[in-house]
Amino acid sequence: MAISLRYLINTGLLLAVGLLSMSAQVPVSKPQPLKVRFYYVGYDTFATGLTSPELQATYGSGKSAREIRLAPESLSPIYDYDGPMPMVLYREVKVEGRSERQTLAELTCPPDWPGVLFMVFPEPQSAGFPFHFTPVEYGADHIPDNSMRLLNLCPVPLAIKLSGEGKVVPPHEQADFPINPDAAMLPFVLARSLGESWKVVISSPRPKPESSRMLMLAFPDYPDFKTVRILQLGNLPVASPQPSQGAH
Repeated sequence: MAISLRYLINTGLLLAVGLLSMSAQVPVSKPQPLKVRFYYVGYDTFATGLTSPELQATYGSGKSAREIRLAPESLSPIYDYDGPMPMVLYREVKVEGRSERQTLAELTCPPDWPGVLFMVFPEPQSAGFPFHFTPVEYGADHIPDNSMRLLNLCPVPLAIKLSGEGKVVPPHEQADFPINPDAAMLPFVLARSLGESWKVVISSPRPKPESSRMLMLAFPDYPDFKTVRILQLGNLPVASPQPSQGAH
């Protein structure tokens, strides 16, 4: 059966239009904004007699601008950040009658983190903006299910016993501990190294887990390392799913 050239051309055009239409309907995943939180450690005023300054700064611009205000020992809300890196903290200042931005800090983290928690420490020797920031991965992707990840931010090893399992965690390293999600409380003991001996600084049950993957940060009392403080976080963010290779 003979087929005309015009028929082939028209059919090809219709097929091409159909394929383009189908391709346009394939959803393309938009990168999830980085989840950002801040925890302001502050001074132990009772032990040091020092007063911690309030943390106050702004990031973003226009409608996406957000002001951060934190008192000592405060955890910020979760902020969504989809701007460029580094994340710039600034404040508005008046210069000869006009408003200008003064950069206070530039913060960054690895690009594959779904979220970042910035531990904020006072830095009295820093003029202008007396803080320094330590980034910690804030996400559930790399934590095993029904586990708590402990990150040791102290300069000495810590011995941890959680729900019957004990481990020594070196400085600035991490370890995962299994947890029972049905437990009402988690038996918990933390001791710090004193060289050839250990000193128990925390021995009290931890609250019922909020989720199947949790993060616990152990950090030194600031500025004099006399004890260890902990921060426990649940309901951690996860990375957004990557678009399939067939989507264009």
